[in-house]
Amino acid sequence: SKTYSELTLTGWDYTIQNNKTAQLRSVTVIKSLKEALSNDSQKFEKRTLKREIGIIALRICTNAFALGAMIGTVVLYYSEVVIKSSVSEDNSTIYKCGEKIETSSSTGIDINNISTDTISKELAK
Repeated sequence: SKTYSELTLTGWDYTIQNNKTAQLRSVTVIKSLKEALSNDSQKFEKRTLKREIGIIALRICTNAFALGAMIGTVVLYYSEVVIKSSVSEDNSTIYKCGEKIETSSSTGIDINNISTDTISKELAK
């Protein structure tokens, strides 16, 4: 069974040049749409209450799972990135992109931006 969009979008023959043929084709497309709607309404009427409750329960469970996955992602991101990257400068450990980097709190040197000149100055002290 074709979907409604298939019947509507692919049902027309754009090479038709005769008005009578175009009218007949329009009637054919409309009848096929009505037939598809009739078949779908019959399928819907055949559903029992038990089946409807099952479908609704499945939808609720699927939506709850998707919502839980989204909330879990936000919590994981917040706990791993936001909290760990906001460690105060008093602490000797900072986290950058999930890697643990040791810093020297006594000298206040950032190990990521250290150069050989800075090392030699600090060693000379």
